[in-house]
Amino acid sequence: MSLAASLDRFVRSVDRMPEAKRPKLAPPRPPAEVRAALDGPLFREFSSEARDEIAAWFSAHDGQTDFASPRPGENRILLSLAGALDTAQRIEALSPIPPSRVIRDLGPYVPLLESHGGDNVLYRARSRSLVIWYHDDADSGAEVAPSLQAWLDETSQLIADALPELERQADREQRLRASRWVETEPFAAVKLAAKRAALEKYLAALPVGAALMRIRNDLIRPHLNVRLFVKRDRISWLVASGPDKACALDELSTLEEATPNDRVVDDLCDPRHAARWEQGAVARRKA
Repeated sequence: MSLAASLDRFVRSVDRMPEAKRPKLAPPRPPAEVRAALDGPLFREFSSEARDEIAAWFSAHDGQTDFASPRPGENRILLSLAGALDTAQRIEALSPIPPSRVIRDLGPYVPLLESHGGDNVLYRARSRSLVIWYHDDADSGAEVAPSLQAWLDETSQLIADALPELERQADREQRLRASRWVETEPFAAVKLAAKRAALEKYLAALPVGAALMRIRNDLIRPHLNVRLFVKRDRISWLVASGPDKACALDELSTLEEATPNDRVVDDLCDPRHAARWEQGAVARRKA
């Protein structure tokens, strides 16, 4: 099977996913625009074979317009061509552990997928393989797939195998969305205790439905600008993320699994997650 055939199979596989779980693929870029981008500095050291593969990739789709992963069980999304160019520039310029420094013999590359946490799957031009780069771990470079075509074929098969479960998940989410999370107490700025014992005591005193919102301007992971922590009961919280509060509340409506207190405290105490905090209250209401 050719790369073009694998791309076509992948797009058709995505189209068969239930709507609630299906990533919204952006229309392909015109071939002339793709080729113009490939003449840019990022691709200067790409071989003609590598350029052809990237041209085929973005001529089949231009990333996606939502945060649903095309690969069941993962949270990696497809970057657009513009997003790939921007991400390559940002992670090299802003990350303390950029790919070129921590992945041995990486050579020229372009990011093609990004996880919700800010990690990236990179297309390695020399080997024409896919490798992982972790935004917060120097132990990067493990192979994700030996080729673009291998990743596409494996993903198409994973989608086919997962369709019955995806249908069940979509039905469950539809039932959950019959009620929505809304603000019952406006959010206002709050300063959280820095020491763990004091923070644990503070969280324990909050009533069920209390919500903490972490807000930051994350240039590398804008889809995580807002993170909501909602107290579900005495021992657990619901945790949702999004580029803004509305999106985080929307994600909250689909959640069933809660996060234990100790993990929430770990997150709130992590110095890497320094941000502005607000506190309010939310509750479920019929849509």
